[in-house]
Amino acid sequence: MATDKAVLRKRKNLEGHYPIAIRITKDRISSYMGTGQYIDEKYWDEKNRVVRKSHPNANIINNYILITITEANAKVLEAETKDDYQTVAAIKKKITGNKKIDFFVVAEMHLRNLKGRDRHHQYDTEIGRLTKFKKFLNKKQLFFNELNIPLY
Repeated sequence: MATDKAVLRKRKNLEGHYPIAIRITKDRISSYMGTGQYIDEKYWDEKNRVVRKSHPNANIINNYILITITEANAKVLEAETKDDYQTVAAIKKKITGNKKIDFFVVAEMHLRNLKGRDRHHQYDTEIGRLTKFKKFLNKKQLFFNELNIPLY
């Protein structure tokens, strides 16, 4: 049976804050999935595994932790109900997945497909568009969730 819990990791960052992670354990093997949230150790409630109410953003962080654990728990239960054996790493990969997909990576795959199908004129047109778009943004990565009208 696999389990998942919120934990405060013991390795602090340069600002002295500790990362909050989700620990997934199966067959006594643990794997940690970072949440991207960092807090002081004094704000962590080890017994209830939540951020204490004295933290200014406690409700927001606790809701985020709850949502992340719920998603992780759903994937863990899905893995447990399947007949084939899955390792902790496989379960973690299902949870993390490809949440952030880079637009430019997908565009490069599209360009390779065009070239492979001998669509040279369309390839030349679209590579020019992509080059101008990259130059306009002045970024090497653009995730799909960042694509909007103002392009912040």
